[in-house]
Order: sequence, then C-alpha cells, then structure tokens
Amino acid sequence: MRLALTIAFVLIMQGLSFAQHAENFVHIYDSRESYNPASMGMNKCGEFTFIDRRQWTGFDGAPVANMIAFSNHSKPSVHGHFHAYGLNMVREEYGYFQSLVVRPSYAYHLRTRRDFHLSAGIGVGIRKQRTGYNTVNPSSANYDPASSRGQNLLQAPDITAGLWLYHNYFFTGLSMKHILNNQFTIGGLNNGADINYPRTYFLTLGHEHESIHYYYTYVYSLLLRFVPYQLPAIDLNIRYLIKRQFGFGLSLRNFNSVAGMLEYTYDRKFKIGYAYERSIGNLSRLAKNSHEVVFTYYLCPSGLRPKESRCPAYK
Repeated sequence: MRLALTIAFVLIMQGLSFAQHAENFVHIYDSRESYNPASMGMNKCGEFTFIDRRQWTGFDGAPVANMIAFSNHSKPSVHGHFHAYGLNMVREEYGYFQSLVVRPSYAYHLRTRRDFHLSAGIGVGIRKQRTGYNTVNPSSANYDPASSRGQNLLQAPDITAGLWLYHNYFFTGLSMKHILNNQFTIGGLNNGADINYPRTYFLTLGHEHESIHYYYTYVYSLLLRFVPYQLPAIDLNIRYLIKRQFGFGLSLRNFNSVAGMLEYTYDRKFKIGYAYERSIGNLSRLAKNSHEVVFTYYLCPSGLRPKESRCPAYK
C-alpha cells in the first residue's frame, strides 16, 4: 500500500509541476544549457555552473534537482564563426525514484549581420533511472517481492537539440528535450507504473537594458515550456543589477508560485545566487516553500574593464 501511494504521489506532483521532468529551475538564464545546448558559448567565454533546487521543502518525498554544466568555445574565425562544446549533468530525486542525465553537447555559432549570432546545438547522452524500493518495509502485507527488480538501473539514450539567436542585449531560443520520448516501467508486477519523458518544447526570450554609465541593468527573461496534450508552463523573470555586482529580482512561475532572487558577483568571475519560491493558490495548501542556490564561475579574460569585456555576463 505504501508503495502504491508513493507512485500515486509522484504522478500527482508531475501534474502539478507542469513538465517537472524539464528541470524546473527558477534561474532561467543560468540553467539554459540544460534545455537548449545551442546557448553554449553565447558569452564567448567558458562557464561552470552548479544549481541545487529543493522544491516544496517539508513535504515528504518532494523533488530535489541538481545541475552541473560546463561549456567553453574555440577561437572565432575571421568571420566570427566558432564552435562551442560542453557537458551537462542533471540529477533528480522525487519520492522513491532517482534519475541522472549525463549529456555531452556541441554547438556551432554563425555570425550574421549587425553582430547577431545564430547557433545550432545538440546534446546526446544517457539517462539512468533508478528506484529506491529498498526503503519499503518487507513485513508489510502488501509488499510485492517483484519490486526488487526496481533496484536495477534502467538506462536509455537522451537527446536534446535547439537553436539560439542572440545579440549583446537580446537572446531568444527554441529547443526540444526528450526527443526519443523515453518511457520507464517502475515498481512490481502488482503495483507498478510508467514514468514518461515526453517531448518537451522550450521557447526562450530575454532582453537587457543597461544604463549609459553601466551603473544599473534590467534583465527580462521568459521561458515557455510546452508538452503536447498538457497546459503550457510560463516563467517570467525580472532582475535588477547594480554595477553587475549586486542583484535582486522577482519571478512569476506559471501563475501558481512567486520567487524572490538575490545574487552577488565577485571580481567579475564568481557569482552566487539564491531564490526563495512560495506557492500560491490551491498548490500552497500542499507545499509552500522551495529553495534554489546557483553558483557560476566565468572563465572570461581577467584584467579588463566591464565595458571592454566581450563577456555579457559582466559586460
């Protein structure tokens, strides 16, 4: 009975979170490589990013997600074209179930007119799905011995692809995750269930407005996630940066939660950010609070003034 309730709980959480398997991070820009590999290299410098998300804290079996991403690029050609490469890893845990995606990625950036760049990227890796049924009490009358097969590691290929168009103060992208539409069967013979990773589409829009003397910067971001036969999910971020060092912002997430964001950048190379998210509406009756921490290290050239740097991360 406990196992059946856990499976039901996970399925309910997936419906409430609107494409939970799409790594539902608050920081749209910092997590972009997890859903669009074409965005690698847009800063024209290397990046290392780590994100830790604790969703609906205090709720037993609530989702936990971690992302590690690394990307760098080749030297641009005389025409401004270059290659970008990287590695993206995402680990998720919800209820008794854990998944890990390890995905090397590649992107090619083509310089167009008026200093715009258009890139195409693809990430090909492997998804590992594991169940944690060893925590089920074997003495239960409803214990299914066949559930022990859930201890085995299930693996399947994972492919993500996208396009990315950007300028110094503008970016937009279109991508698709879970191209292979993988499905995992979990649980025992008597109380098993299927977890699907349906094709998920992403539309990203972003714009920056910077003061003449680089004192303040507004950054607006929008992320639209769409899964066929489900309602779309919309994230809106507004960030206010002071001298590209201190920042704070707000995020409206699918009209069922709001988040406050803080960030600090040290020496134009290290950035740490925090987001506190609170559910609103009917969802707040089940789970209220979520926490997210992001750490980014930029490999941009040192010793440059902010306006001289080619890296929009602290331009």
